[in-house]
Amino acid sequence: MWLVLGVALVAVSFASIFIRWADAPGVVVAFYRMLIAGVLMAPLTLAGLRRTRPSAAALRSTLLAGAMLAVHFAAWKAVFDPFLAAHGRGAAARPFTDADYRRHVDGIGRYDGVAALLGARGVALERGDPADPPGDGTICALGNRKDAAFAEAVRRHGVAPYLTTRRFVERLRAAGVRTAVISASRNCRMVLEAAGVSDLFEVRIDGLDLDELGLPGKPDPAVFLEAVARLGVAPSHAAVVEDAVSGVRAGRAGGFATVVGLDRARRPDELSQFADVVVPDAADLELVDGRLQAAEHVRVRLADLPAAAEDTDLPRMVSDRPVAVFLDYDGTLTPIVDRPEDARLGGDAADELIALAEVCTVGIISGRDLADLADVTELVGLDGLWLAGSHGFDVLAPDGTTHQLTPAADRDKGAALRWLCAAAAVPTDALVVFIGDDVTDEDALDAVRRHGLGVVVGNEDRSSAAHDRVDDPAQVIELLGRLRAEVVRR
Repeated sequence: MWLVLGVALVAVSFASIFIRWADAPGVVVAFYRMLIAGVLMAPLTLAGLRRTRPSAAALRSTLLAGAMLAVHFAAWKAVFDPFLAAHGRGAAARPFTDADYRRHVDGIGRYDGVAALLGARGVALERGDPADPPGDGTICALGNRKDAAFAEAVRRHGVAPYLTTRRFVERLRAAGVRTAVISASRNCRMVLEAAGVSDLFEVRIDGLDLDELGLPGKPDPAVFLEAVARLGVAPSHAAVVEDAVSGVRAGRAGGFATVVGLDRARRPDELSQFADVVVPDAADLELVDGRLQAAEHVRVRLADLPAAAEDTDLPRMVSDRPVAVFLDYDGTLTPIVDRPEDARLGGDAADELIALAEVCTVGIISGRDLADLADVTELVGLDGLWLAGSHGFDVLAPDGTTHQLTPAADRDKGAALRWLCAAAAVPTDALVVFIGDDVTDEDALDAVRRHGLGVVVGNEDRSSAAHDRVDDPAQVIELLGRLRAEVVRR
């Protein structure tokens, strides 16, 4: 699905930035990962309107924000795994992976996605007809099986706005940007209406339109070009924002002025080959002089952050890479209490830290002195567990050695996090996670904003650099358990 907006030189991919399923099972929870809290993720495109600047002549330019309703990895996996097990031989029968999703399925029409995956596995299957009933006898039947499951998920679970993207679109509209939504999905209208966001768009181009017009899918730029044509804007005055590699390739091939890649899985390399700007979320984009660019300082209201328990991109973030997890202590691992000496690490928290440290690097970065963290220091000696006190000034390593960060005047939790990653030899391609609860943790959350995962603890009325939110230390422990399970599963 593509969102078309019109102000200045921008086209945005909507898949990862627009929609999640509300209260849906993991198989569908991240469909339109940015605006709609529901099941799938889709691309966003921004395009062309006349905007008057206070001290200049009217500027004709475009924000083309594409929102392609791409099927979430888990939904495709539910279709492909049993089929491959039954019809594949040897390596062709191996389960559908995140790499398969990104390479063959993400951002293209469902029939083309099925054909691409089966072709890569060397499994022959007739194309069939779009009218084929859901099943596994033809490529179209497999695609229709996914489509039927998707429609049922919308009916049963509904969708809700992914607020960081909604706020982004609202800011664009307030700046005079015209909007349209485009999707390869035939379900585009249903999903937008179910999410209550159809009023954000002046124009909609969906899978039904693509079939009628005979337009090819991405990486062909035809759908983008159709969008700007309807807005009367040249691609050279438009920009594309996309979460799929096929989408940013389409934006580049279409001659658009700016191509933005939305990196929900924190894997920027493939997107960077074709995108001018790569960011993890729509909240990281700002419109400056008619162009979309990455914001240097990102803050999001806690009320607009998604719950970490509903972040269905987490398996994709963790898959096939090292992971390092760092946390604050007070308010994060232990509840805030009147007497700091009464804040003790509970048994569940200690057990989860021990278990997590067995499978990845773990560190605690606290404002307390090391001497005030006796219950945590008892855990040091486990492989992979680091402890930093005084906001990182004093460090106790897993081998029991102590270190001091200098100069003291420059210490903050962001600097401590970077030092710990270097000292622990955390690979540059690792997913670095930081979890904290107050303003002293924001430096560390800033440090992981672009390529890691930041989680804030609390629900007060303030803003944070975090990507996700949990309510209290009990939910932190649940999140650590989920992270550990994903690391072990991969």
